[in-house]
Amino acid sequence: MTTAAAPAATFASDEQLIVAFERALPESTRETRGIRRLVRKVSSYQSSYPLEELTLIFDDGRQLELIFKNVSPRAISPVARRAKPEFLADPRREISVYRTVLAGAELGTPRFYGSVIDADGDRFWLFLENVAGEELYQIGDIQLWFAAARWLARFHSRFSRGDELPQDLTQSLIRFDESYYTLWFDRAAAFARETSDACRLAAIQRLGALAPRVVAKLLELPTTLIHGEFYASNIVINDSENPPRVCPIDWERAAIGPGLIDLAALTAGNWSEQFKIEMAMAYRDELLCAGSYPPSMHELLRGVNLYRLHLAVQWLGWSADWTPPKDHRQDWLAEAVYAASQLSI
Repeated sequence: MTTAAAPAATFASDEQLIVAFERALPESTRETRGIRRLVRKVSSYQSSYPLEELTLIFDDGRQLELIFKNVSPRAISPVARRAKPEFLADPRREISVYRTVLAGAELGTPRFYGSVIDADGDRFWLFLENVAGEELYQIGDIQLWFAAARWLARFHSRFSRGDELPQDLTQSLIRFDESYYTLWFDRAAAFARETSDACRLAAIQRLGALAPRVVAKLLELPTTLIHGEFYASNIVINDSENPPRVCPIDWERAAIGPGLIDLAALTAGNWSEQFKIEMAMAYRDELLCAGSYPPSMHELLRGVNLYRLHLAVQWLGWSADWTPPKDHRQDWLAEAVYAASQLSI
């Protein structure tokens, strides 16, 4: 049996997991079931936090396949700890999203099987369905990308009334406000000044000069509950189901912000401009079907370009000494300059 690498202080023993799950299970199923045996292995979707695949064999012989995610602050990998801005971290956020919103929404997200929140013991644990499928960025079928855009529109439409969200969730969500947007421009400029690349610094300073006007435009856009990192690497697709199951994972950076930030993340990368337009059309059409009142295509595409610029600046300001993972690795400065050129700000 193998286990996920984690600091000794946050490692969960088999006995601890069994006890925790037996206590947590009634939170989602209202059942009480004893566990006879636990089998565990490191998940292939291992990310910043320890992620394990669990097989639970109950006393009555039934089995359950789960994902155990340890989002405790001290459990984060050393590489991620150096890279991730500390101000974004809140171990309660993802747990609260699953517990209070996704658990009963029937949106295709991983089924919630319970959680542990023990601040004194530094235990913030999630028990989730082990979803079968493939990450979207590995899939070439364009129709499945359109399906992800339509899923996103339904999600945004459903949770557009932020005042209706549970209070314990809203307290932990990131807020896309003026200070948040401005912070990324400031961080990008600060990191650029630490390098010896004068051309890079000059380009980022030119972007910084646009910041007040860009931020003003961003603040005009309507907000909703957003995933916050709706990249293709965070979307699992099971196309053996009909219709295909779209399953967004990793809700660590859920936020209140404009839905177009998620659409910009979904279409990030080396796609043609025509493809990005078609994705925006699929998103807009689904908003209409969901009963929302979307902006015109011109306004929608302008909003997506605003958020392409924001995302690029965010990655430029993410960390001074960090290289993005392969699925996020591209010339973000060139992306920011291009997006800015399309906005005529």
